[in-house]
Amino acid sequence: MKRYGLLVTTTLLLGAPGGARAQDPPFAAVPEPDTTLFTLVGRVADMSTGLPIIAAVIKFPDLERIAYSNLDGEFELEDFPAGEWHLIIEQLGYHTSETEAALAPGNEVLVHLRPDPVALEGFRVRTRSERLLDERSRKVPYRVTTLGPDIFSEAIQVDPASIFRGRSDAAIVPCDRRDTIESQTPGCMWYRGNIVRLDVYMDEGLLLGGMEELSMYMPEDIHSMEWIRHMKMLRVYTHRFVEKLDDSRISLTPLVYDEDRDD
Repeated sequence: MKRYGLLVTTTLLLGAPGGARAQDPPFAAVPEPDTTLFTLVGRVADMSTGLPIIAAVIKFPDLERIAYSNLDGEFELEDFPAGEWHLIIEQLGYHTSETEAALAPGNEVLVHLRPDPVALEGFRVRTRSERLLDERSRKVPYRVTTLGPDIFSEAIQVDPASIFRGRSDAAIVPCDRRDTIESQTPGCMWYRGNIVRLDVYMDEGLLLGGMEELSMYMPEDIHSMEWIRHMKMLRVYTHRFVEKLDDSRISLTPLVYDEDRDD
């Protein structure tokens, strides 16, 4: 997990010397100001140049909150609760920053992202499918890990389920404790101390057989995968589906977390 580029600054508001309340009436109950919610402001900048980074994605997975930096690299989130929160900042061409941040009223968040140069062979126009998939994943308030086409074209494993288990940080386990990994393709995962079922989607449709059904496909059939651990979801896209996205006007359904899905 990368933990760099985050600076939280605090502005200290000073009151009267000594903090005395000479004007308070005797025995009067003075209500404490409500500091539970506040407006969080911050800025995202290039670590090398200090210049603002535009349209960076700022995600707070625990709160299911998301923001985008403006032309000055600044962002703002109203009604933000004080506390320690998991923070993810993403932008194309930069390493993703991921850390825990203690935030309270008076804090300002300054994030420096380290450039991640992308080698370009001439100019390449981004395809419609790439744009649609990227735009959808950026709107998810959780971290989305993408396994790209190169992984499957160069895969040594015999099936896509094995490739995913080897490439992801997911602790994939059998759903029934009486089973073993040798007796079935494990289709559940450890999540916050519990074993929960992993939902596997193939080209926008739910695979009822989960990981076991995914293992029946050949690696050359698969274009890419998107792994969203917090949503307990694996999205799988075939070459045929991606070509259809490129050659048609169909759109993608937004990814929404279903709280009733928790088990």
